Amino acid sequence: MKEKLEEFKKEQSIKGEVNYIVGGNIPCGVQRPLKYKNILFVGDAGIGTLAFIGQGIYRALISGDVAGRCIAFGYPNKYPRIIYRYFMKYEVLSKPLIFYGIFFNYINCKRILPFIDSFKMLSKISHI
Repeated sequence: MKEKLEEFKKEQSIKGEVNYIVGGNIPCGVQRPLKYKNILFVGDAGIGTLAFIGQGIYRALISGDVAGRCIAFGYPNKYPRIIYRYFMKYEVLSKPLIFYGIFFNYINCKRILPFIDSFKMLSKISHI
């Protein structure tokens, strides 16, 4: 990615150097604040992801579109309210999934997989 950045800087005649590169986990759910001073947080930084229901890049694109429209039409202060209205139903529905995702992250997979398999066996038995 650093090479791509350097190519982009060269093409666009951008001067300057990369100070540092960091990485980390992508947050789940809407992150707060969505607006701080004159900055609107979009994508993973603002909207986060809901990987359990297949919303990652979708949420990033929607938040970027909404932020762009808010800026273009001159009402960036409305961005957080529009985002909350748009994504709040997903936030409410996904809270248990986020909790269980964090919970299972701390459990040894060798212990949890047989437990899940036992439910598969019960479902097979109930269909007889």
